[in-house]
Amino acid sequence: MLYLPFDNIDLIDEINGEFNRIGNSNNLTNDYGWLSPLDFGKSSVLEYDYYYDAWEPSDVNRAQHAVQEAAGMIERFRKADSRIKSVLDLFNQGFSRMESLLYL
Repeated sequence: MLYLPFDNIDLIDEINGEFNRIGNSNNLTNDYGWLSPLDFGKSSVLEYDYYYDAWEPSDVNRAQHAVQEAAGMIERFRKADSRIKSVLDLFNQGFSRMESLLYL
């Protein structure tokens, strides 16, 4: 999942194409997941999916390779445009706030 600027459809299409290329080159079934606008259309969340059999070692190896290749691709795009964020950039942010600790 990536957070992307929603005003640049060409960028979204390019990233989607790169995910597809990576999946195809690793012989994985893959497809666009969804694109959801956020913040009144200023940004969006893109999900792209790779499908594999977790019980088949060769599938797992191809999926791991695809994820590593996708991580490099994401990093290249992030360096070119600071508005692009990985889900890892935002994961768990805000969970250590005082109001969250009150519910423990």
